[in-house]
Amino acid sequence: METTEDRESGVYYSISLSKVIDKSDVVALSERWIQDSKQILKEMEKLSKGKDRLDMVRSMRFSLYALQRSVVGWFTWVNNPDVMARFSLEELKEINETLTKFAESYIEYDIKATEKRTGMPKKRGKRRKEEFYA
Repeated sequence: METTEDRESGVYYSISLSKVIDKSDVVALSERWIQDSKQILKEMEKLSKGKDRLDMVRSMRFSLYALQRSVVGWFTWVNNPDVMARFSLEELKEINETLTKFAESYIEYDIKATEKRTGMPKKRGKRRKEEFYA
């Protein structure tokens, strides 16, 4: 969806991209998405071979960016009935199973990493003052 403002009235209205873009444009956009995704995978491979902590952080940031990009793409599809109507029930079941397994695995890792980090021994010395944000 694209939101546009009518400058005179200040009214916002939405245009469904599925009604503006024809099928050949959708194919071209999909091909571009696939090309970009393959390039992202190559970059992730290169970054994952980092040698120091900064390289690891850089790789993690890029990986999270790639994940965010993919999730936003999936949200765009799932929230568009015109796109989802093109999938059969079997395809939707496969997508749902794959996304659910991925989400469960990621959340399990999130819990494990958080528990590990919070379970680490506290540093000795002066206790840091808690900060309060208003």
